Amino acid sequence: MKYCTECKVSANDNLTNCPLCGAYLKDTIVDSADIYRGYESHYEYTPLTKNSGKKNNFLRQKSFLLVLAITLICIFINWTTSPTVWWSAYTTIGMFLVYTCVLNPIYTKRRFYANIAVWTLCICVGLIVIDLFNNYLIFGTWDIDLAFRYELPAVLVVVVILSDFMIFFEKTHYKYYLMTMVGMNLLCLVPGIVALAVGTEGDTWVLLTSLYFGIANLLIMSIVYFKQMRYEFKKKFFV
Repeated sequence: MKYCTECKVSANDNLTNCPLCGAYLKDTIVDSADIYRGYESHYEYTPLTKNSGKKNNFLRQKSFLLVLAITLICIFINWTTSPTVWWSAYTTIGMFLVYTCVLNPIYTKRRFYANIAVWTLCICVGLIVIDLFNNYLIFGTWDIDLAFRYELPAVLVVVVILSDFMIFFEKTHYKYYLMTMVGMNLLCLVPGIVALAVGTEGDTWVLLTSLYFGIANLLIMSIVYFKQMRYEFKKKFFV
């Protein structure tokens, strides 16, 4: 094909002049790459800059140091004032939860739903272990009455409320929180069901509150998001 050096286009071999500008065509075969190179001189490209993420890393390091400082201060106060009661362990768990489940996902741009269930189970196990050791040091018995009656139900209710909050406000990824919400609701029922089955004596209002709240929340969310939950169940469990 003939080529117009003025317009930088190829033309039919039967033509003598360029149909665009009228200039004489050359009888040379021009590589298509050469055509585009002729245009490059007319464009100015914005230079690419790599985001080093120094600001993000700086904030991440500062938040970790702040969480670590609060944890160490609480441990020191606990050790100097009341060494027989491990109340600083609860602060340590709380700070660990804040950093791993809230701050770290924000800095790494990971979704919060991937951490809720895992760290909730870790916190529940941690509360049981702390309660066991506290009761052993104070009363000489391995008991989890405090964790079972108050701490576990309260934590599970808070996690369920947090899951509901994320479902309503995380518009683009709400479906990922549905399965987390279902799992946390079912886990929220366990302490109350155990208390009713065993017949635990004493204060059980927190246990019953978590039980009724879990049932009510599960029913409401099942009605509101029935189609979405059914789809997620089919996709994940092949039923």
